[in-house]
Amino acid sequence: MDKRVAPEWKVPVPEVRVDLPPLKLYNSLSSSKVAFVPKRGKDVTWYCCGPTVYDSSHMGHARSYISFDIIRRVLVDYFGFNVKYVMNITDIDDKVGFSILFCYFVDQIIKKARQNYLIENYFKSASSFSQVKEDIRAAIKLLEAKSKAHPEPDQREYLKREVSRIRTLLTSRTSVMGMLTGAQDALAAYLDAKHGSSISDYEIFEALPRRMEEEFRNDMRSLNVLEADKLTRVSEYIEPIIAYIERIIHNGFAYAVESGSVYFNTKKFAETEGHFYAKLVPTAYGDAAKLASGEGDLSTTEVEKRNHSDFALWKASKPGEPAWPSPWGRGRPGWHIECSVMASDTIGESVDIHTGGVDLKFPHHDNELAQAEAYFGHSHWVSYFLHAGHLTISGCKMSKSLKNFITVRDALKQHSARELRFAFLLHSWRDTLDYGVDTMNQAIAFNKTITDFLFNVSHTLRLLSSSKYATTMDLPDNQDLSNALSTAEEEVFEALCDSIDTKRAMLAIRELINASNQVECAQPLVSGSMHLLPRAQQCYTLAAFILRLLCVFGAADRTALADAWVASYHSSSVNGNPWPISRDHVVKAASKPLWVSMVAPKKETLAAAFHGSALACKQFVHEVHDVASNARDVAALLSNFETTLKRDFNLDLNNMSNDANAVFDTALKQALGECATLKRVQMGEVEALETEAWPVVARLLYATADLRQGVRLLAQSGGPLKVQLLTTCDRLRDDYLPVHGIRLQDRADIATDKADLPAIGLVEAKLLTTERREKAERVAEKAAAKAVRLMAKMEAGKQPPSEMFRSQLDKFSTFDEKGMPTHDATGKEISKSQLKKLQKMYDAQAKRHEDYLTSLDS
Repeated sequence: MDKRVAPEWKVPVPEVRVDLPPLKLYNSLSSSKVAFVPKRGKDVTWYCCGPTVYDSSHMGHARSYISFDIIRRVLVDYFGFNVKYVMNITDIDDKVGFSILFCYFVDQIIKKARQNYLIENYFKSASSFSQVKEDIRAAIKLLEAKSKAHPEPDQREYLKREVSRIRTLLTSRTSVMGMLTGAQDALAAYLDAKHGSSISDYEIFEALPRRMEEEFRNDMRSLNVLEADKLTRVSEYIEPIIAYIERIIHNGFAYAVESGSVYFNTKKFAETEGHFYAKLVPTAYGDAAKLASGEGDLSTTEVEKRNHSDFALWKASKPGEPAWPSPWGRGRPGWHIECSVMASDTIGESVDIHTGGVDLKFPHHDNELAQAEAYFGHSHWVSYFLHAGHLTISGCKMSKSLKNFITVRDALKQHSARELRFAFLLHSWRDTLDYGVDTMNQAIAFNKTITDFLFNVSHTLRLLSSSKYATTMDLPDNQDLSNALSTAEEEVFEALCDSIDTKRAMLAIRELINASNQVECAQPLVSGSMHLLPRAQQCYTLAAFILRLLCVFGAADRTALADAWVASYHSSSVNGNPWPISRDHVVKAASKPLWVSMVAPKKETLAAAFHGSALACKQFVHEVHDVASNARDVAALLSNFETTLKRDFNLDLNNMSNDANAVFDTALKQALGECATLKRVQMGEVEALETEAWPVVARLLYATADLRQGVRLLAQSGGPLKVQLLTTCDRLRDDYLPVHGIRLQDRADIATDKADLPAIGLVEAKLLTTERREKAERVAEKAAAKAVRLMAKMEAGKQPPSEMFRSQLDKFSTFDEKGMPTHDATGKEISKSQLKKLQKMYDAQAKRHEDYLTSLDS
């Protein structure tokens, strides 16, 4: 047979013509990047294949749904499309299809539900140790048979190990419950094989998917994946599915068989003019293994099908399986028909975008297309098919047998949702993504780059608010930075038009931050900088641009700073024009502490930071008092600080509650008074938290930093307490504040080498913990290297200089009373020039030996 080639894809003819961005998407139907043209102007319909909810969601799910969430957000928030996003939940399923994405043979809902039910009842009734052992032996036999028949080598090895493990369990000294727990999965499979067909309580088939669906949705929320506009469930679509199948039969593309099943006639469809079967993977037509992967192990035999490649639209149910009445007898839907029906019902006979994992291309998506086109009678049901790439774990496929199966919840214990999203953003959505150390280190590093940049922007704005030059100086902009912003805008626009290339867009953000850092290195900012205002304007604008873009990607929350950047899909052409954000706007924004972060403030977060800062202050004040109780200038500093806390926040460090919320509420009332603003803060309104609550926290942080700065300056002026006071100041910076998610950095004027206003702000505690660990590691490495050098020096100094040359008889033969050589090994007298060099070596060893002896004495 000649190689099959899908028909040429054609650009959709829009029903509504509007100006569209030059966006191209990689379309699996054309295997190329093509212009994105929705049918109805900027209104986009999108159907996404959702999960089969039989078990916990894993990183394979995250690969698809985070990727599609990013694309969806870009279409809506960057390009201005109106997207109707529909996703299904498969809560009826019996397929055991081999999935490249999941990389193991998944248990199906029907079996899983039955097994859960059977094993739960078995646990309740099991009392005879001998009967339990007998059943486990029977389960081992079933497991052995599976281990020999399984087509996957990794899975065969896994099952063999399970057989060995459970046999060992049988001979161990353990309780009945211990034995049941250890052999639970094998026992469940055995009980299902023995008793599954006798189950008549069909409610058990609903309980498992409902529970796992809720878990899946919670996991997606934890990953900041937007909810679908419409969520559909197979179990709610039985009647529409039956009607859909009846129409396909009426159109001549399906047939019922004696058993009560209904099959799609692939041969008839493929041979009908205007239709083409397997558009996505034409060469897979007739591939027995791939076809079987979409049918399932509960299917009937091949005998009743007219063609080997035909697939089930409706399956006659056997005892122990859920069933619904239909014109062909009691049964349940086939896997592929579900999506065709739900997408057709919620969207119609034309779908702009259809998405799913790359492993679903064939047979699932190709069968979906065939069903819908057979139903509607045309060949263009889906315009754009987008497939997310595979996911591997440290270079290997994800598999329970390889013990690298990672659930979303497991991943979130190791990394934040933002770090995971950065990992996806730094890779193409359609390429294989390797979830491993290198990938996550890149994501963590990018997160730190953004965090550090925003921390410095926040400090720059604080410098501006405290500077007398803020509104008087009008120095020129830095043209290099203006050009860098213009370049970044253009690069991001081109990247996102190029099939949503977020990796390229992220690199543009990094380059923009690098450009800003270079300017900072060349022209460092301090409190009295004459160029503070233009630089603050630049930093503020860059931060607004970056935060707005990260909001589009779902990697940052909406904040006032992000909203300051008014962006659409076009470039604002900064180069040669005034900055998009005026200096007056920046001066006004910096008039009080501005929230500069990827995370929108929450009341509990601000309360924890305020209380944490107060606790750190309490510890610091007590230690300073203990060290310098008789120093009047230090005592005056501490007294003034405590007076300020009482006046501004009604805060008494010596009589402070352990309840962070109570302490913060008291401070808010003192700072804001009883007013409507206070109520908005207490209700958790983001705007009020940013503009009213955060400044209260910031003022305490600034007061803390200023107190420490005052103590440091007094200590540095000299005196017997200098070392102790500076050590206490270091502990506040390095230990007491970081545990509460507060970073404090000392800053200095490089020109004068004088201490400047320190930088202080909130940073996620995990990042600060990493910084502390890395700093400790650097100190330890430095100390270890110093110790090695010292040991080497000690070793070199052990030998007295008088013995140094005497041991080199291959070079010298005669020596004077000090041990200096007079003749070489051949008996020839040492020349004056050579003797001069040897004397230098002798003197150097004499010094080393003297140091060695001194170290022994000490």
